[in-house]
Amino acid sequence: MPKSRPSRRLAWQPRAAGLPLADTKSLRLDYRFDAGWKFVRVLPQTPALQKIVGRPKALGMWIYGDGSGHWARLRFVDATGQTFQPNGPKIDWKGWRYVTFPLNNSGGFWGGANDGQIHGAIRWDSLFLLDSADRQPSRGTIYLSSPTLSY
Repeated sequence: MPKSRPSRRLAWQPRAAGLPLADTKSLRLDYRFDAGWKFVRVLPQTPALQKIVGRPKALGMWIYGDGSGHWARLRFVDATGQTFQPNGPKIDWKGWRYVTFPLNNSGGFWGGANDGQIHGAIRWDSLFLLDSADRQPSRGTIYLSSPTLSY
């Protein structure tokens, strides 16, 4: 796995224009990728925010796309320390779109039991991950809003 740059704190702010939900905040994510395999992650700020209650089937959220073609992903960890990275869509649109990520073993996995099976309770590693698609330099801005678990 490539190393990511040190993180900075992001804050939920008044919603970006056009979000279909009234009185909802959004997270602005400005990114800049150099050449090569790069990604940026949105992490829970405290261990308490890493907890996921029960076994949800999916995470849905509104994403304001910038048409970059980069991949939307997320990461969660099971009780053995095995990390799962389900894939979301390629962000090839501009404007708001509701996106759903499966919370299953359909994407990559590593560490822990390293068997591709989800063991016990799960917790967040990355609530959102933007992965460079073509490994070329790029920069842009996307917004995230209203993350919601589906059981």
